[in-house]
Amino acid sequence: MAQEVFGLRYEFVYRHGHYMKLYNETGLNSNDLSSLQVKMLETNTIPNLLPVEIQELDFDISLYYNLSAKRMLAHILKVEGLTKQHFAQCLFSIVCTLETSKNYMLVESGFVLHKNFIFVGNDWSNVSLTYVPLKNLSEEPPFITSLEMLMNQLLLFVKEEERDAVKAVLNHRESQSQLSIQTYKELLLMLMGSETIHCDSASTVQTPIIEVEPIETLPKPHSHHLGSSWQTLRTAQEEAWSKLKEQEGEKAGGSTLTFKPIHPTTNLAVIGLLVLLCAFLWQNYLTDLSNSTLQMTCGVTILLIDGWFVLRNLGYPSFKRVGKLQPMMNETVSKQANPTISSQLLETEPEQDEDPFDAQSYYRNLPRQTTLLTYNQPDQTVFLGEAKLQPQGPRIEESINGKIKVISIPGEHFTIGRGGANVKVDYAMEEAGVSRSHAEIKKTDQGYAIQDTGSTNGTYLNGEALVTYQSYPLKDGDEIRIVKVELAFRI
Repeated sequence: MAQEVFGLRYEFVYRHGHYMKLYNETGLNSNDLSSLQVKMLETNTIPNLLPVEIQELDFDISLYYNLSAKRMLAHILKVEGLTKQHFAQCLFSIVCTLETSKNYMLVESGFVLHKNFIFVGNDWSNVSLTYVPLKNLSEEPPFITSLEMLMNQLLLFVKEEERDAVKAVLNHRESQSQLSIQTYKELLLMLMGSETIHCDSASTVQTPIIEVEPIETLPKPHSHHLGSSWQTLRTAQEEAWSKLKEQEGEKAGGSTLTFKPIHPTTNLAVIGLLVLLCAFLWQNYLTDLSNSTLQMTCGVTILLIDGWFVLRNLGYPSFKRVGKLQPMMNETVSKQANPTISSQLLETEPEQDEDPFDAQSYYRNLPRQTTLLTYNQPDQTVFLGEAKLQPQGPRIEESINGKIKVISIPGEHFTIGRGGANVKVDYAMEEAGVSRSHAEIKKTDQGYAIQDTGSTNGTYLNGEALVTYQSYPLKDGDEIRIVKVELAFRI
């Protein structure tokens, strides 16, 4: 299901990664490409351009564009939309790429300024464009006209509450006698609220810095209302905790090992004692110069030093008895700190025991709850309730615990994924590993087709992995697998 751009067919393929392939059915040879531009693309990593690989087989050339870790702009617009800031960042990155392309001997008319050929990375300032190094490119329409058309297309996807603000800024271009890249840069900078951003050919476009009020100038909470009460409550809690641990520990009979840090003065005393012990050991060795005495002296010295390191870092061990302290601690703290507050915080409703089963009352009231069915008319048709009509038309079916869940496909585009705050999908799946926008079923002239929309874990059709953004025709009964969820397509 290939389409055309600049007279070339394009499709999406998988070759140790996801790629977009441009080719000519009648054959594309080296004379059709600009040798200078091809050399620049092969020897330089040009920012904000899709990496391109040129493959020649039997004098037939194909262009492969690497799409790894990138999402198609057309699909993002469909499921997420645009904010004013994202609109400005995306277009500013595109305009800067067009401006800096001259440094690499590239021409503006070689860029494909269409949402199907623009891909977005981690953020909206990381935009990658498709460049076709053809020698003879049509100058109609000019790239400024293509940029204007792209801007109008993106404007339709800006959130409605922010669209008027974007239009108000872009209306300034009507006052310009001649539109240029610099004109668009100034308008987009106004839209982002910054005038200090410059295009950098060696790096991606940076997001404008928004000045915020320093923390020191923000109003501080009125701590004088809560300071004394909070300090009293905390002191009472610490005292109650220490007392209750001793009381409840004796009752519970359990114990726990804890480490208490040593005091700096105690640390100095331990160091002095360690030096004296080491001196005594080595003096003993000097009186008896033998291998066994040397080994024993070195081993004991190392053990003493290790013990000092443990004391300094962990502290000395202490065994304490523990029990169920929390209920008694809350009660003691509340009484010591503030009786009024404690009565409000700790007041709970008493648990109510469930009513015991009364067999006599149950059978006494049973006639009121049941009805004896009479069988006076054996030939009468029994009413079974409203019949549930099976959904007609295209749909997908998911089996959940032996039951079939039917999801209708009402429109021409049906998106499947995990969804999110800014991502709207037609069928949300909570399975782990499902991408926010995972796959899409769309209506075509031949019927229905499915495509993977850049998911992390991929989409499978009848057991075969789909190539990202490549459309595959669907027929009745096809099995679609997303992670571990299996869906059946029905017409």
